[in-house]
Amino acid sequence: MSIEEICQIAQIEPSDENKEIIEKYTKHIIAWITSDEFKQNWANKPFPPLINPAVMDYAGSDASHAWALNLPLPKYYDFVVFGAHASGLHSAIPAFLYLCGCGLRTMYLREMEGQKEGHKGNKGNYIRMYDELVLAKQLKDRGDIKYSFLQLSDLCLDKDGVKFFSLVDASKALHVVKDPLEIIKSHSACPHRLEKLGFKDSDERVPLGVFLDTDPKEFAKNHIFYSSPNVKDWVIERPKMPDINSAESWIMDGAQNFHNALMFALLKGSLKVVKLKQTNDFIGDKCFDTMKEVAEFLGIDAPKEQDRWLFEKRVSDYKHFLPLRVYANDEMSVFDGSNARKISFDKSAYYMDKVSKEVVENSVEFIISTAFSNFSAMASDQDISELFELGDDVMRVFIRLKDAIKLLKNPNLLQKAKKYIKMLTNEIKEQAKIENTKKFKASDLLEYLEKHPKIAFDLKEILEQDLSVLRANKPEIIDGWQTYQDFLKLCEKLQKEQKDIELKPMMSNLSVCLALMDSRVVKSV
Repeated sequence: MSIEEICQIAQIEPSDENKEIIEKYTKHIIAWITSDEFKQNWANKPFPPLINPAVMDYAGSDASHAWALNLPLPKYYDFVVFGAHASGLHSAIPAFLYLCGCGLRTMYLREMEGQKEGHKGNKGNYIRMYDELVLAKQLKDRGDIKYSFLQLSDLCLDKDGVKFFSLVDASKALHVVKDPLEIIKSHSACPHRLEKLGFKDSDERVPLGVFLDTDPKEFAKNHIFYSSPNVKDWVIERPKMPDINSAESWIMDGAQNFHNALMFALLKGSLKVVKLKQTNDFIGDKCFDTMKEVAEFLGIDAPKEQDRWLFEKRVSDYKHFLPLRVYANDEMSVFDGSNARKISFDKSAYYMDKVSKEVVENSVEFIISTAFSNFSAMASDQDISELFELGDDVMRVFIRLKDAIKLLKNPNLLQKAKKYIKMLTNEIKEQAKIENTKKFKASDLLEYLEKHPKIAFDLKEILEQDLSVLRANKPEIIDGWQTYQDFLKLCEKLQKEQKDIELKPMMSNLSVCLALMDSRVVKSV
């Protein structure tokens, strides 16, 4: 059997790279694909594996080879969660899953600026997630975490999409839906922040952090910024208020929004039982009972009664402030109003005066986070919150073991840190309150769409396709979405008023995704 024939059986492009990889395993491949087990159980898969997954040594194998050979992602995850980006999957839901013992989430990511070269596209996602899942197994084996899960809330638009999703096992899945107009509203007022601390004498980056002499009020006040189509470079200019005009870009963003029907089509080969919940089920006093139901379905730890108050909290209040490091050493004095360290920034990182990588490495690293963070699930992170006065009872302070040993030998540094972290967390709490007042109301979005009827009609067409699976199975959920129903009434009104508007057929998010991916999925939608 030739390598070209093997490529044809596996639906693999016969590129030089792929043929070179296949050649290394030809003997094993031929023995496997001529076996009865392959013919009975795997041959009809859209991308059948060229090595028996049951005997695959994932930990000792090259992820790029596994991709070329159509190996399913290593099943070191317990379930899959999927839905739109702003349906709670990047705040409340993973937080509550962490509280039920899920110590690690592996995320499928859209194309983003700053990604490592080998992690771009669907192939890059596979390679990164493969390595993360191997790590998840190691953490489970050591007892550091109990459960892990895959999160599919973005979409990477390239020709390998169908292959990627065929290599995911979504036989146990949680699907979360939200009123699509509320999704756009949330995105349009979504805060942003820089994630890294840089050094002016180096290209290296470390997790974002402040120092004992960083002005906590100024940092908290200037940390958050918003996107705006009216600003040339909003990451540099950092608008302090959200702009409802950004709604159009979110409506047309098929990578983050409105890909529910497509996800069902892409996952159809492995979907068996799906637990469907709404974002609102995870809010306030409904959340605890929702998580009891979800935990039983997923086979994870049930929420603890003593944690009920946490499940009733808003997770997103501190999402864009925390986690945040505080780097502290003996040479630093605590901010007193006159000794503030100067801060600058570019599109990728903050820079602080007189800070080098050596300064950071010689500092004790305090991690300011919340009770919703997976830091609390990792055995390597020590929770020392009881030593501090924090701005909110959901806030936590974690420290790595090596830094805890340093701190035990230096009680004076601990006192400095306690004083500064109290100031910092109080300022973060106050600024979070201010940022929450900037959120849009549903009427703000509807007013914007009324002024832009072409965008409203485009959105209506996008949503007709995106909601097709939900409408066919649970129409009562859609009927209960007040903002979406108000939007449909608005479209009826606009249709009557805009008789002369030229409504050209548009390529919807779904159509664009299908065109960029693979025509074989079209019949499933």
